[in-house]
Amino acid sequence: METLGTLQGELHFLCGQDSAVSFPQWRNPSRLKKLATWWYGARPGASALPPAHFRRIPGRFPAISSSKLRSDLALGRDCTNDLHPDVAAYIDQHRLYGKRMVTRLSTTLSASRYAHTLNVASLAEALARRWGADPAKALLAGLLHDAGRRFRPHELARYARRRRLAVPERAIILDLDPMLLHAYASADIARREFGVRDPEVLNAIRRHTLGDRRMSLLDKILYVADACALDRSHETSAATRDLAFVDLDAALKRCVSDKLIHAVSREAWLHPLTVHLWNSLAPR
Repeated sequence: METLGTLQGELHFLCGQDSAVSFPQWRNPSRLKKLATWWYGARPGASALPPAHFRRIPGRFPAISSSKLRSDLALGRDCTNDLHPDVAAYIDQHRLYGKRMVTRLSTTLSASRYAHTLNVASLAEALARRWGADPAKALLAGLLHDAGRRFRPHELARYARRRRLAVPERAIILDLDPMLLHAYASADIARREFGVRDPEVLNAIRRHTLGDRRMSLLDKILYVADACALDRSHETSAATRDLAFVDLDAALKRCVSDKLIHAVSREAWLHPLTVHLWNSLAPR
């Protein structure tokens, strides 16, 4: 029994099946378990069962995943058929679940770049689910990975100087190809304008273009998602996208190879980070 002033009563906590399954990852689950009676609504098609202390709510529930609904909202998709009109209106009014972010991105990026952003975020989230990374982090990194593309090359150069961005070989990039700065500018914008503080997300954004000597799982996911998102039209993109769900490292290697081949065909300068990344993947 919990006492609130002079009121007494039993606490019951209700949630969806996906949330219930994740209960062991909640903060202080052993303490929470004692505070209430826990119930979950079973979602059709869901296979994983929640911990034993959860009771199943009788009845049938719609085949709606709250986590998928949140990601759909963050990707700007129409969710009116899955939400009560009052709930949808409240979310729109207060720009919840990433709506403020996608609204901002849609007004600062070109239409094609914004479409690419949504494609990358969607693929990154799917790959995160496949390979056991955090889908929310992958989605966030995907949404913000090209935030710096709002700038033209000379504006990126000015931004990098003004913000004193720590970019390897920055002087050469400023001289040869300022657009290579956009990943570092995007991470800076993610932190300053959108309040992202997670170093894993920020590092993935920084590394999605040039790569790095060491790539985390999230780094690899975003790099691959950016290289072979649904809007990419080069001839290997579809096959690489399929490969990414079977062998992420093989897909990463193919993405880096394609990027190097394209750069060499243009007789472009190769950044040392990309060369180091390729050498770490190449057979020895």
